Amino acid sequence: MRADWYFLLALIGPIIGLLLVIVAIPLAIYSLCARNARRGLKTSKAALVLSALSILLSVILWIELMTGRFRNGDPVNYGDPDFIFYEVVAILEVVALSISLLGVIRQKARSVS
Repeated sequence: MRADWYFLLALIGPIIGLLLVIVAIPLAIYSLCARNARRGLKTSKAALVLSALSILLSVILWIELMTGRFRNGDPVNYGDPDFIFYEVVAILEVVALSISLLGVIRQKARSVS
């Protein structure tokens, strides 16, 4: 029963994370370009929460990417077409997190000035 939840989270987590990233990236870009500092700060915080949540949902993927081994000990084949999708999801999660962090920093600096 425990392994079923692990595999379900390993498959569904990155897919839900991808959907959250697809929402977070436009929010983060809007927060960087917003003229109103308060609106930009709110959207950058929302993008930051969504991108952090997507990384938390993909924690099993991140463990497998960083260690280079699956849960059962088999080595990860980074050239496998199925795993390339997960690599793209991981890259998008990092991009969304970094853009949203930049947005929060920029909007905080604008609101202080």
